Amino acid sequence: MIEMGIRIDRNFYIDGHYQYKTPEGSIPNYFELYTDSLKNEFLMISDTHFAHQLESIESLYACYEYAKDHHIHTIFHAGDLIEGEKYQCVQETLTNVLDQLDYVVNVYPQDPTIMNYIVFGNHDNMSNSKIEIKNFLEHYRSDFVGLGFETKLIKINHAWFRMKHMRKIKIQEEDYITFNGHFHHYGLTIENDKISCTVPTLSNNSKFKQPPSMLHVIFDETNQLSVEIKQIAFTPEPVVKVSAKIPIDAIDTYN
Repeated sequence: MIEMGIRIDRNFYIDGHYQYKTPEGSIPNYFELYTDSLKNEFLMISDTHFAHQLESIESLYACYEYAKDHHIHTIFHAGDLIEGEKYQCVQETLTNVLDQLDYVVNVYPQDPTIMNYIVFGNHDNMSNSKIEIKNFLEHYRSDFVGLGFETKLIKINHAWFRMKHMRKIKIQEEDYITFNGHFHHYGLTIENDKISCTVPTLSNNSKFKQPPSMLHVIFDETNQLSVEIKQIAFTPEPVVKVSAKIPIDAIDTYN
């Protein structure tokens, strides 16, 4: 935000509120979500593909109901918010990318206590339409925050993780936890003390015949820093399909 030549930013908090600030120094290369708690929870969704013939808006509304039931105020999106205009499975009435963005603004659930933080994927690329998707969404929806294309490093208290979309994004040596969109299915691997989790699609477009799903992620620093990852599938009621709790030795790795 620019006001009379002064850059004004927002500090975002995991409880869903934000405060305006005048930043000092250079802009960091990571996104920080502020919190006073040692236990922090959020939802992670991906590949909603709004305007695709197999979108699942009802699953997104169920995601919001789950968030409210569990007092969660933060949703991260790991890319491919919309279907885009270069693909064959787009709905006939939404072939134009501007129409797709209008569609998202109007049908995406909205709650004053819930914020959405989005890393944009390959389907969200607006290079041919001269539309800046981040500016468009943030202009019409104060609960949308664009984090850039394909990758972003996130900090919540002492926990760090990277969100990314597509295989070509190289994992950095310090990336102990990554959440990967694009693949449309859930997967969890731990190798050389690094945790890699693929985020399932919250749509009906899964080649692996998985129902629309999301992740419920809990970082707990009460004793030792740990992360708990639950796959929540909508069948249509939310069902915990897989749950894993993993200790993390690396604290403040990036500091």
